[in-house]
Amino acid sequence: MKILELHSLTYSYDKNKKILKSINAQMETGKMYAILGPSGCGKTTLLKVLGLIDKPTSGKIFFTGKDASELWSDELADIRRREIGFVFQDFSLLDSLSVEDNILLPCVLSEKNIKEKKDYMNELCTLLHIDGLQKRFPYELSGGQQQRVAIARALINQPEILLADEPSGALDSKSSMQLLEQFCELQKKGQSILMVTHSPMAASYGDRVVFLKDGKIVNEIYKGEDSRQEFYNRLVHMLSVVESRVSA
Repeated sequence: MKILELHSLTYSYDKNKKILKSINAQMETGKMYAILGPSGCGKTTLLKVLGLIDKPTSGKIFFTGKDASELWSDELADIRRREIGFVFQDFSLLDSLSVEDNILLPCVLSEKNIKEKKDYMNELCTLLHIDGLQKRFPYELSGGQQQRVAIARALINQPEILLADEPSGALDSKSSMQLLEQFCELQKKGQSILMVTHSPMAASYGDRVVFLKDGKIVNEIYKGEDSRQEFYNRLVHMLSVVESRVSA
């Protein structure tokens, strides 16, 4: 089943500045995808459009088969709350709320039963290795712990897809690897994940990697039967090829 389909999608801030240019892509349910490219290539903009935060200038997005262009603003907001989980690079946790209250915040906003969600919250905390931190506050946690709290918050409503913007960008190498391994565990449980990153190492954890340059998809490769190291080597090579083609 396709969870996302993009058809000739473009996005512009104004008539003279086109950020995304004729994007065509699709994403299968239960897979982990990565969009790889340098800073300023349009990755975060594309993620916001895919997450139904920003509307494309032209083209169509189909989310679980529904044409987003035909939905009312309140219907889009409901999909964002219930079916899409967002993980931001800066974590976006509220220091005035405990870890538990930060994780459960989407349930409050979507008017779900908090008591029924607490057991699932505890399951997520165990899976993400933040069990025992529920009563602490974000400012008492390390960067890696804060990122895992942000992921638990994104997953609490059991969304169809998890969208992550540079999820390992603010972490040290050890915390980055732990986080990406946890993404793999989530994907094995059937969670669809799409991350944007400038790091070939982070992208190598995905099943499929799309290369974005100057707002266009310029190549894509699948992991297939490769080991992670083999896939990483292919990504590094392809990245150099893509950059040389574009700059030529």
